[in-house]
This record gives sequence, structure tokens and C-alpha cells, in this order.
Amino acid sequence: MDFQINKIKLDPTSYRHYWFGVPGIGKSSTYRDLILKLYNNDPTKGLLIVTGEESGHKALDNLQFQQTVDWSSFVDTVDFLVEHKSENDIHVVGIDTVDELIEIAIKEVLNLHRIQKKEKATSIKAAFGGYGAGKRMVMDLIETQIGRLDRSGYCLIYIGHSKFKDLTNKETDEQYQMLTSNLENDYHALFANKCDVMCVMQIKRNIKEGRLTGEKRIMRFRASLDVDAKSRIAGLPEEVELSAENYLAAVSSTLKKLSGLSDKEYESRRIEEVNKRNESSENFIKQETEETYGTFDTVEEYKDAIMEIIGGLGPESRAQLKANLKAKGLPEKFTTLEDIKKLKLIYALANGK
Repeated sequence: MDFQINKIKLDPTSYRHYWFGVPGIGKSSTYRDLILKLYNNDPTKGLLIVTGEESGHKALDNLQFQQTVDWSSFVDTVDFLVEHKSENDIHVVGIDTVDELIEIAIKEVLNLHRIQKKEKATSIKAAFGGYGAGKRMVMDLIETQIGRLDRSGYCLIYIGHSKFKDLTNKETDEQYQMLTSNLENDYHALFANKCDVMCVMQIKRNIKEGRLTGEKRIMRFRASLDVDAKSRIAGLPEEVELSAENYLAAVSSTLKKLSGLSDKEYESRRIEEVNKRNESSENFIKQETEETYGTFDTVEEYKDAIMEIIGGLGPESRAQLKANLKAKGLPEKFTTLEDIKKLKLIYALANGK
């Protein structure tokens, strides 16, 4: 068995990033500015997936985005990004916001419950028998899709809203407030536990003798009593003034310092790292494409494979497949279909992809 010695990744886009802050503080604009800073003012190198009812992107110029109002359109976007990785020039994918991503995933699980159980669930807590089953399904849906994007070689930036949470010191019973994510703890952990750089954006106000004398917007990277920021990269500054330039400088300079390399060595290894990541993503995409759409050569082979899969499905799974085919505009009856592209899509849905 071959064991590996880990080396710290040097490119900031090799990590997952999680930002949250109050509405209007500049999260989406910082994302836009970061793409332009990273890629010489080329907005096509990034894609902001705007989820649900989110609309913060509308006032931003020079931003490439895709609106995904429901779970189906979100998955369609992920499918496109994964299946066409070699054909697009996108390197960074932002999700704005994870709050709305949770909401559209909840609606999807409630819809699945209605189809499979032939009844409406009163809430996500009651879905699929309760006891947390509905919430686990929500998290599984999201983990699957963001995992696909990550393994396809995209840098991921999660963007969400924040709130102040009232807490109590267990030793002194003293109450205090912490700035943290607006999400429920389980949903917050879904992103927080798998990100490498957590950045909390907030407004820092200077108050003197009860009067506001000034304020500035800052980004915080390290945990303290009043902020929930838990970046995995050691040595990040406690805070910097909010801007894409400062964010990139904070992460890049920390990685370079941790590497102990000269400028020339650092850049050489960074480029090598990016190339290896691209090679690994190509292997994943090839494997997933084959698993999703099969490797059959003729329409008859696809029809036979689809029939075999459907023959092993139970009533609930068949009902779900029928609903999925309808949602995608694909025929339920396919025995006379001669379009191999449509048969590949039917095969993928029948195969649970």
C-alpha cells in the first residue's frame, strides 16, 4: 500500500471558501471583483449560481451568472458545468446564497415526499417519517451536487447571510452575542465543516461617548467569542478591510508564508498543482459521464438497458421516474424512440442520475 505525504496547496482556488454577512454588505460584489482580480478582468472565468429568490446580483455589472429558481434548474446547471468542463473557461463557481439553496432543496424533498407517499408533508421535519429523515435528505441532495462540482475541479465559494445569535457562558451564566450564519446549525455545518477559508463580513462601527464617529466594512477569518469564523488555513489575519484585493492578498500571502518557498519556487509549484487538479478532474468527469449515460453504442442497447432498470423498480421509484421524465420533457413511452441523445437522458434518469 502506498501512503502519501500531504503538501499544502498553494493556489487560492484549490480551496473551498465560505462567506457570510448581512444583506447588502457586498458579498456578491466581492465575488465579482475577485473573479476580475484573479483573471485579468475576464468575467467569463467565474459563474455565480443565483439560487431561489435571491436577487443581489442584479445591480452588478460585468458578472457572469445563472439563475436557478428551483432544484431542477440548479441540478441542470451543475450537470452542464460537470459534463462540459473541458468546453468552458469557468474556474470558480459561486453559490449565492446557500440560504436559498437550502430552501429550494427543502421544496424538492417535500415534492419527492408527495410523489412517493402520495400525501403532503406538513413540514420538512415530518417528511419521510420524521426523525430528521427529511433534513438528512436535503443535506444529501446538496452534498452530492457540490461534491460533483468540487471533484470536477471548480473552486467553490459559498455565500450566505449572517445573524447575531444569543449565547450564554456556561461557567459564568453571562450572556453574549456571536455573529454567525443565518442557517440552522445542521445546515450551516454542511458548508462550514467542508470549507477551508471561512470569512465573516461585518460592519465595524466606532462609537465615542454614545455617538457614531465612523464605520468600515471588514472581513474576519478567525474564531473569537463574538464571531463564528473557523478557517482551516493557519496564520490567516484576524481581519482585513473588505475588498476582493484584500481577501486575495490575505489568503495568498498566508499560503506562500506557510510554504516557505521563494517567489519562483512558489509560482512553479502552484502551476504544477493546478495542472494536476485539472488532470484529476478530467478522470472524474469521464467516469461520472460513463456511469450516468452508459457506454452503449446503439438505440436498441439503450432501450434494453432502460427496460432492465425499470423492471427492477418499485411502484414509488416508477412514479418518481415518471415525474422526472415529465419535468425534463422526455417521453414516458420510449420503445419507438430513435433519438439516442434522448435515450441517454432517459437512461440517466432511470439509473437515478
